[in-house]
Amino acid sequence: MSLRFFVILCLLCGINAGYEEIDLSIIGAVEERPGFWDDKIPELKPHQIVSRLRSSRIVGGWEVKPHSHPYVVFMLSTYGPSTWRCSGSIISSTAILTAAHCPEGSTSSLVVSGVHNVNTIEETQQRRRIPSYDYKIHENYNPHNLQNDIAILFIRSYPITETREVQFVQLPYDYKKELFVGEMVSIVGWGRTCTLCQSSSVLRGSENYVIANEECLPYHTLFSDHQMCIRTEGARGACLGDAGGPYTLSRSGSTDRTAIQIGIHSVIAVGGCEADRPSGAVRLTYFLDWIDSNLKA
Repeated sequence: MSLRFFVILCLLCGINAGYEEIDLSIIGAVEERPGFWDDKIPELKPHQIVSRLRSSRIVGGWEVKPHSHPYVVFMLSTYGPSTWRCSGSIISSTAILTAAHCPEGSTSSLVVSGVHNVNTIEETQQRRRIPSYDYKIHENYNPHNLQNDIAILFIRSYPITETREVQFVQLPYDYKKELFVGEMVSIVGWGRTCTLCQSSSVLRGSENYVIANEECLPYHTLFSDHQMCIRTEGARGACLGDAGGPYTLSRSGSTDRTAIQIGIHSVIAVGGCEADRPSGAVRLTYFLDWIDSNLKA
């Protein structure tokens, strides 16, 4: 064994030696946290009821190639003695983009990047603990109807290191006026693989079409211009537990490793996970100025 290889191996062991194993079987989605639905408007509560029956997961999807979506992070948010999960995306070495309802009210969040199998302490993983004072939740976020459901988590002391397995997602600066209707988006997350199964320890994904917002209105009258509508035909797509994760697409010259993020999965999935009805996400082009102002602050 060469000295160089030995040094690298020791560094990797040192980085991961302090990591604890994550047991998804005892960690629920943040939307399943007791009291989460108490202050929500009645129109959202049918989603809660159906989703409890359908469970939370990437529905009708498949296991993705390990680290083919290197910008996705697994999140654990702490509320007193309990911990709940979400997802997010890396937009810089010091910033994570997610849904506002993921860190809202929590004391801290653990962000895990470079992860494929959550139940394994992989050498590719980087873990960062972010205290509540380093969250920036949109000032117009409404916890009652989940409008403006977007937040940034800042990593102040120990920035994320970009590697082959950990990379930054592209934001849609060149596509501010586009609605992306008719385009296929990629959705990934760690969730249940069937109604009564445990959460998947590996990253799974699905592909869904963006449709006009008008198609969501018959199912969800709260839909607004700063949200986007996703078709879930074939009963596949994101659901509870995948909140905060990115909706991405590829354009000419881009790849999965340089995906363009156009949305953030929110809790609004009309009719439940397995219902063949449209679901909603945060429309990222609407919030680019807000993201920029906070990154420069």
